[in-house]
Amino acid sequence: DNKNERFDAIIAAIGYERNFSDIPGLDPNRFADLRVSINHQKYFGKDGLYFCGYWISPAGQIREIGLDAKKIAKKIAKDIAKKSKG
Repeated sequence: DNKNERFDAIIAAIGYERNFSDIPGLDPNRFADLRVSINHQKYFGKDGLYFCGYWISPAGQIREIGLDAKKIAKKIAKDIAKKSKG
């Protein structure tokens, strides 16, 4: 409907699907970055875009998704607090 919306962040919970090159305007290097844990990603949260559950963890996927979700939520809350301070 051609509406524009403002979002604080976008989270792509993409699970096991690995072909997301169709996301418009997204640098392909972002996907190479997702082959490592969230703690080692160079582009984590860049431009307010987060990926949850993309890296296949040897410690268990559901566990990793839960950890990712907490880290993403903390980062979003921190960014929102920064914006509100000025």
